[in-house]
Order: sequence, then structure tokens, then C-alpha cells
Amino acid sequence: MDYEFTIIGSGLGGLTLAALLTKEEKSVHLIEKNNRLGGCLGTFKRKNFTLETSLHVMNGVYSNENIINLFKKLDIYNNVDFISIPEFYSVKIDNKEYKLPIGINQLSNYLKSCFPEHEKEINKYFDLLNNIEEQIMDRSFVRNNMYQTAGEYIHKNIHNETLKLLLSANTLYYHDDPNDFSLITHLFAQSSFIKDSGYYIKNGSGSLVDYLEKYILSNNGKISKNSAVYNINYSKSEVTSIDYINNNRKYNSKVKNLVSNINPKITYDFMSKNSLDDTINEMLPSNSLFNIYLGFSKQLKEIFPNNSYSTFFFETIKNIDDFKTNNNNPIEKRDFVFVDYSQINSGLTDNNSSVGIIVGVDYYNDWERLNSLEYKKKKKEVTKSMISKLESYYPGISDYIIYSEMSTAKTVKKFTSNPNGSIYGFSQTPNQINRRFRQQSKDFKNLFFVGAWTKPGGGYSSVMQSGLQVFNLLKRLEQL
Repeated sequence: MDYEFTIIGSGLGGLTLAALLTKEEKSVHLIEKNNRLGGCLGTFKRKNFTLETSLHVMNGVYSNENIINLFKKLDIYNNVDFISIPEFYSVKIDNKEYKLPIGINQLSNYLKSCFPEHEKEINKYFDLLNNIEEQIMDRSFVRNNMYQTAGEYIHKNIHNETLKLLLSANTLYYHDDPNDFSLITHLFAQSSFIKDSGYYIKNGSGSLVDYLEKYILSNNGKISKNSAVYNINYSKSEVTSIDYINNNRKYNSKVKNLVSNINPKITYDFMSKNSLDDTINEMLPSNSLFNIYLGFSKQLKEIFPNNSYSTFFFETIKNIDDFKTNNNNPIEKRDFVFVDYSQINSGLTDNNSSVGIIVGVDYYNDWERLNSLEYKKKKKEVTKSMISKLESYYPGISDYIIYSEMSTAKTVKKFTSNPNGSIYGFSQTPNQINRRFRQQSKDFKNLFFVGAWTKPGGGYSSVMQSGLQVFNLLKRLEQL
């Protein structure tokens, strides 16, 4: 059968686009190299635990009009439950804990109570957050800020080092250093989380992946798992077919429209061709993250009732200029965030156990030169060291750990093929977000890109919006 749309890769962007296309009764073939869909999104089972691969919090669920319309169109609200996170996040620094609440007024007032002498600075920052959607329509604002970093803006407008750090503590969820992170991206992301809260997907993010898979299949879409594309064929300005392998058997499938949910350079490598779009070679991938998955024999919230859902622990990082120093430390000495899923009704375990995750900045070059034995040994050493650090904040917590496992940048690269194990697509620096990779190829009129490597960028809400944007692009091109 010849399909109207062939999609390579089943990350959230590809899944969203496939669901939208099948809803319009278009024939779709989704090809995934792994035995499960979702890319970086999903859950996995270990013992009696359901462990979350990477999702800690999702923004825009009830505030972003594009997400709202998309979720309504695909009936996601009626089939997937979203759990509101109780607070923005907590930060522990110099033996003091700051618990940042949700809500522009609530958070602004909290910070003014902690730093009363900086009230005017706090008001200015939160006025900007509260009005960022209007400000972005102002050409002079965009012109003056499009190449500014979050760190530059915060340094210029905030004059207390701890306050600066509190406003940028969760940079880890988008980038590795606020001094290199796009101010525009920072403002949009923080505004969305603070205004509307963040949300976790009940029973794990695999619930959303499973729902989209069922939706695609119920609308007669085809999904081929364990199928690795190794060649893309073309003639002049059109992609003509793809070659892929499944269970040691090779297949050739004709293509009418090809959508790539994988890295653009890898896509062109499958063609043995250099793209006319120079951004492929000039733009750099983002950092990765390490994750240490922990299974506990009891509900942590009963043992540590004052825990927050997400807590950032800063030892090396005392101000926002220390992020770079922290990132250059050995992995086991880097600062981290601990996510305690027992603080919400996550659905990941029964009432007698719980799960958590230690997360920190990671880079592929930390691991790439290690052989198999060295790699396993280093993961064990880092896991032991990070659990010991967690124990220093929560005495006795290690007594309840009955399962642990670590994933690294190397893990991400293995499952997604992302260069350097990138988790956000291209690094979200000011220069790069203003050169977002095109959603339609310059070289082939029937080749399109979806996901973190193209507009609007990395993050779960963003990649779902990329699926919607490519769907709308296909409509404008009269492909639907």
C-alpha cells in the first residue's frame, strides 16, 4: 500500500501529527526503530514500580490556546488525566529552603516577603512575565531582547544573588546555563508554569503515548515498531521512497510525503546528501540529562511530609554564574533536582511504595570513551554518590531504596539517535532560537520536519505544537 504520509520516528511531535492526519482520514505509516513509541516520553516497569523516563512537569495544559485546541481536537482531555503540581519548585541553598508557590501574585508576594528591599525589581520582573504574550507583539521589545540571554537580563535587573538564582533555578528543564539561555524562551516558559501550574500525566507519560497510539490505529493508521530506516531515496526535488529493516527483513516503501521526527542531519545522512540549509551543520545540539530512578518501599510523603514535588539542591551553584562551573564538575559532584512523585497522585505505584528521580546535567562526552564494563562501573559509582548526597538532605532515605537504575546521555542517544544524547533538540541559545530549523525542507518539496529539532523547539508542549504546526502547514500547501 502507498501511504499519503510516512513519518520516521514516534516522538511526541510525530505521534501528534500522525493522530491529526488519521483524524482527517489520511493514510499514515509511522515507523519507529524501538519496540515502544514516544521517544524520550514514556514509562517502563522494574519490579513493582512504574518509572517515568523523563517527564517531571508539562506546561500549557490549560493555558496555551494551541495546546487546548489540540487536546480538544484529539479528545485528550477526556482520555488522559493531568495532575496539577502543588508548587512551582523548591530550592535548598546554604541550609535554607525556599518553596516557590504557583501564581504570579502568590510567587511575587512570596519573594517580596523574602527580599523586601528588592520589591521594585521583583514587580518589574513579574510584570514582564505576566504580559509576555502582549510584549512579544511589540517589535521594539523583540528587537531589543531577541539576542539577550536570561542571565544577562536577570543580572541587569535583579541585584540579589540568591533572588537571581531562585528565578532561574529550573533552567535545567530547558538548558544548562542561564547565561547562555534565550531570554524569550525563559520568559515564555516561566510565565506558563507560574500562571497555570505545571502538570504531571497520571499513571505516567506512557498514558499519553498509549492513547495517541490507540487513536492512530483506530483511525486506520499503520505503525511499524522495531523498524529502522537506513536509506531515503529521492529524485531531483522529491523524496521517492525509504528503505527500512524489520526483524532482519528489508522493506522498500514508496513515499508521497515524508515527515522526519528525527535529527535533520541524520535525515540527510540517510540520503547521502548535504542540505542547502546551512543551519543543519551550524547549529549545536542541547545538553542531555542523567536520571537516577529510585524505587522506595514506602510512601516518601509519609516519611518526609514536608518534601516538595521538585527540589533543587545547590552546593556548587551559589549564583547564576556558577552554572558553568557546576557543569564542568565530575558528574557525581554536580548539583541536582530530586522529584518526589509521592507528593501527587501520580498513579505510578500502589499506596505502600513510591518512586523518585535524581536529575542533573549530563553530556555525551562524559561517557563516550568508556567500554561496556567501564560504563557500568561508572554508572554504579555515580548512583552511589548521588544517593549519598540525597541522604545528606533526607537522613535515612536510603534505607527505603529497594531499586535504583541510572540513564545517561548515552542512553538517550541509543534510544533516540539524538546527537550527543540531546533532549531539547538544538540548544536554546538566543542565536539558535532565532534560526529555528525549517519545518519544510529547502531541498525536497515533500520532506517535512517535526519535533524538538524544528519550531517551536524542545519541551513536551512545544513538540506537540510542532505536530500541529506541520499539520497546518500541510493544509496551507493543500496536501490535506
